[in-house]
Amino acid sequence: MGSFESTIIGEPIESIEGLTMVDEAVSTFGNISYSLNESENVESEIKEMIPDPLYRARILTDIESFWPGFENRYGVELVTQNFKHKSLKHNSE
Repeated sequence: MGSFESTIIGEPIESIEGLTMVDEAVSTFGNISYSLNESENVESEIKEMIPDPLYRARILTDIESFWPGFENRYGVELVTQNFKHKSLKHNSE
């Protein structure tokens, strides 16, 4: 048994308009994770967030590599702006 904690840290830069790239990336990751974990309309929400099918496939493949499944012997807990402390659900398919 063990544990691992990862934190994303970006350069402290100011944005001319809107979010910085780091803030936008963290926000998008949080929104994707929230949709995958909680939404009934995952496919449409993800397509709206990431309209380009190539980017979407690459991102979801990366997420799939760590997302817990029924065969895995680990759990992943995520802290984002959408949920402060949430265990990611096993994929039921």
